[in-house]
Amino acid sequence: MRIVMGLYYYFPYVSGLSVYTKHLAEALVENGYEVTVITSCYDRSLDKEQTMNGVRVIRVPVLLRLNKGVLMPTFVPMLYQHGKKADILLLHLPLAEASVITRLFPRKVLINYICDIRLNGRGIGKTLLEYLAYQSMKYAIKTSAYTVAMSFDYAANSKVLAYYLEKVVPVPPPIKITNFSQKPMSDEYFSQRTNIPKHAKVIGFLGRIVYEKGIDFLIHAFDDLRKKHDNIYLVIAGDYTNVMGGSIKYVLNHFLEGREEQICFTGRLTDDEVDAFYRFIDVLVLPSIDPLEAYGMVQVEAMLRGTPVVASDMPGVRMAVQVTKMGKIVPRKDPHALASAIEQVIYNKEYTLQSPEEIVRLLELGTTVEKYECLFRKMRQSRNREERESA
Repeated sequence: MRIVMGLYYYFPYVSGLSVYTKHLAEALVENGYEVTVITSCYDRSLDKEQTMNGVRVIRVPVLLRLNKGVLMPTFVPMLYQHGKKADILLLHLPLAEASVITRLFPRKVLINYICDIRLNGRGIGKTLLEYLAYQSMKYAIKTSAYTVAMSFDYAANSKVLAYYLEKVVPVPPPIKITNFSQKPMSDEYFSQRTNIPKHAKVIGFLGRIVYEKGIDFLIHAFDDLRKKHDNIYLVIAGDYTNVMGGSIKYVLNHFLEGREEQICFTGRLTDDEVDAFYRFIDVLVLPSIDPLEAYGMVQVEAMLRGTPVVASDMPGVRMAVQVTKMGKIVPRKDPHALASAIEQVIYNKEYTLQSPEEIVRLLELGTTVEKYECLFRKMRQSRNREERESA
């Protein structure tokens, strides 16, 4: 079966959406599918076409950057060209062109709705772009047979999906499940890299350094904790140099004055470094403040390595902790509540430690590809039935 995927940014760009798509595409290839990803050539140094882990990636030129998105005149024609030969066209939203593609292939399109959108800035231009994008996505969801969401919790609270819940199919994100007893890097790696004492307590954050992650609230919470605990440190990991829509690293730098020995920014990590990071920290914090965060796959990755989580009480984001009990949920934008929850987790061990196997079972992590394959079969059977009836 031929699957064509469309989205704005794919690997090597790193975001929740790009990681989700990469893991799903590669898993489908392993199951015998022919997968083509059509995306933006957001960096001119990237190859226009290449095969990565069995996935064919086609990057189309970017004419103009529009806030967090891109204008690609050849994007829809390229999807049309490859969509004609495809069995399924899987669109990963947000995607402003979704309505056009769905009009071209109303019986082939499957929607994967990752999150709502919120563009940077103010003014009528921003408002108009958001409105047009939302209208396009609403049409695509209304027209397509199914819409995948990472949780029903997020869908029920989404600006768009809440109106089309009868079409929503909850599917857990494609988080890689490996042999977690293997350690590709030394336990001492981050201790040496950050100069943090061996027996110190370490708070960790992993993600793009952007507004919606609520990192400033985490730093304020850290200040509260430092008043009571001297031997505690904060490590903030994630990309801040190649971020579409802009990073807030320059804003956060103002918070670092006088704290350089207690707060460390690592920049982007490799996969092996990410594994070592989860094992190094005592708690992972996901202090998100905006519905652009719909799940937070990093928190599950941390749990699978035995690291508890403190996460914001937001639709979708709260699900992993609520189901596994492996951490605490706190109100968003509340640094004092955040500090209290971190303290309870680190010092009082107020969480339920789960085995990787139990986390996989509770969050249904091994069912992602199976559920997508079920939707593929249903769509193809429906299309074949319609073709027979019209013959």
